[in-house]
Amino acid sequence: MTRQKLYDTKISKNLPEYAQAARKTYFWAEQKGKQEEKNGSFVQASTVYCIATTVYAYVEWLLADAKNRNLKRLYFLARDGYQMLEVARIIKKRRNYDLELRYLYCSRYALQLPIFHSTEDYLDYICVGGKEVLLRQVLERGGLTQLEVETVLKEQGKTGDMHLSYQEIQNLKMELKKSEYFKECVFDHSEKAYDTCIAYLKQEGLFDSEPYGIVDSGWIGTMQAALQRLLRLAGSSTELEGYYFGLYDVPVYMDEKRYHTFYFSANGGYKRKMWFNNNLFEVIFSAPEGTTLGYEKDGMKYKPILGCEKMQNVPCGQQLPVIRKFAEELCLQPEVIQDTEALRRRLSRGIAKVLKEFMIYPSREEAKQYGDIEFTDHVLDREATVLAESLTIKELRRNHLFYRYIQRRKGNYVPTSYWLAGTLMRIELRPIQVSWHRFWILAYKYAVYMKKDMIRAINKRKAGVNGYA
Repeated sequence: MTRQKLYDTKISKNLPEYAQAARKTYFWAEQKGKQEEKNGSFVQASTVYCIATTVYAYVEWLLADAKNRNLKRLYFLARDGYQMLEVARIIKKRRNYDLELRYLYCSRYALQLPIFHSTEDYLDYICVGGKEVLLRQVLERGGLTQLEVETVLKEQGKTGDMHLSYQEIQNLKMELKKSEYFKECVFDHSEKAYDTCIAYLKQEGLFDSEPYGIVDSGWIGTMQAALQRLLRLAGSSTELEGYYFGLYDVPVYMDEKRYHTFYFSANGGYKRKMWFNNNLFEVIFSAPEGTTLGYEKDGMKYKPILGCEKMQNVPCGQQLPVIRKFAEELCLQPEVIQDTEALRRRLSRGIAKVLKEFMIYPSREEAKQYGDIEFTDHVLDREATVLAESLTIKELRRNHLFYRYIQRRKGNYVPTSYWLAGTLMRIELRPIQVSWHRFWILAYKYAVYMKKDMIRAINKRKAGVNGYA
């Protein structure tokens, strides 16, 4: 069975109207590919049935929900909101939504750095884990220059290229807390970044009195928390409403009722989280421009300072026309007015099967095509590597449930990949071996999400927030 037929079968059961529009779009994409002498039918299948359906379902729901909440404006956050905004504009035009849609240039780095000087918990933002965290990368999160980084490294008696485990990052956090020089550097850069950041946000209307919301891919909710804190520091009483594809966590001091999720929420949803890969999601929906590093004044206006343009093997320009075509085809069908929660459940269930197939059970061709896209979790977009990085069989085993748990307890670094399911399909293994490795890799993910949810519930009870006594 071809990937197109497989995806079509899975989506037809729950979203027949999506399947009809997908078939028309797939035929259009194939004809377009033949005219341009491009051979990429498997990419067209995943683009149409997985990517286009996913972004449309998410945007369809959030626009309906924003309308019900009487929001007047939506800000789609850079860079994951770029293609979402394109779909939202098509739906707004065809469905006559009375919503203003804008694109906001921002990033974790650009929004968090300006608040560091105003809070004592700035190290909580700086000392966070990741796939392959280097010591100098942690220091760079505080806005330090290369000279300042070298000075701190000399003070600590360490080298910048050290790989840090989660426990080592927590130890570093305690050491940095004692460093007055590091604190002075961070606060100095923070104060300088604050004024231009607030000026840009005011220019873009975030201090207006009319109700608005922000739209992003999601994961841990820190962008909304940083924006909310910036608004408070500048004297605004606005309460932000945030729309997210999915959330693994929400800052404990934030009101969860203002975080609206489509696919999975911070509480529960272990299976969907296990069968999902947020890194793959990000490279698919990311904009072509570089990350926002800050803001600067240009004449009478403020503009973002952008990093280097992202390098992608499946360019946004190649994918976006297919997504637009699907949205236009689906908008030709009559709109069905539904309760937004019922709409969310129906749409999220409908795309769950194709997303699971694409992200966890990709074909070898998909693993190669999407796995070669460059990605990094560095806040400054540095030291990028391919999404599905090559691993040896021994390294692959170390990503299994018990191996990884033991290594984590020991504080050892574990070589891994941003998209392990893609890496697995790029190694020459028998089908039964692939299934065996996949089972234990997924088992580890499931255990991690269960543990995080338990810890989160305990912390919330201690804090006495959001209904926990």
